[in-house]
Amino acid sequence: MDILELIKQNRQTIKELFLKIETAQETEKLYEYFNKIYEELITYSQAEESTLYTSMSKYQGNEELIEVAKAEHQESKKLLEEMEFFSPTSSEFKHKFQQLKQVVYQHWEKEEKFIFMQSQKLVSQQEKEQLGNKFVDLKNKLQQELMMN
Repeated sequence: MDILELIKQNRQTIKELFLKIETAQETEKLYEYFNKIYEELITYSQAEESTLYTSMSKYQGNEELIEVAKAEHQESKKLLEEMEFFSPTSSEFKHKFQQLKQVVYQHWEKEEKFIFMQSQKLVSQQEKEQLGNKFVDLKNKLQQELMMN
C-alpha cells in the first residue's frame, strides 16, 4: 500500500485512541489507552522518519520541512515521556494530554500541506508502494522492540 495511505490509516488509529482517552472513565482503561498511544506515536514517527522523510530528503528544498517535522516528533515524544510520570486521572496528565493532542494535530496539518504535497509531486507511485512496505515492516519491528523493553 502507498505510504501516504498507510500514514493516514495510522493517524486514524491515533485519533480514535485520543477520543478513547477523552471518554474513558476507568483508570485501568486510561492506562491502557495511553500505553497504546505511546506505542503508536513512537513507532509511527520513527517509521515515518526512516521511510518517507528519508525519501523526501533526496530532493533539494525539503531539508527545512524535514527538520521541522522531526523536531515536532521530538516534541511529541517529550510530552509522552513527561506524561508517564502522572496518573492518567491527574490534572497534570490531562493538561499534557491536551498539549500532546494540539502538537500532533498541528504537525499533521503542516505535514499534509507541505510534505505530503511535495511527495505527491516528486515520488513515483512505485516508490510510494515500496516505502509503504518498508514503513509496515519497520513499524512492526519497532513495536516488537518496544514491547521487549
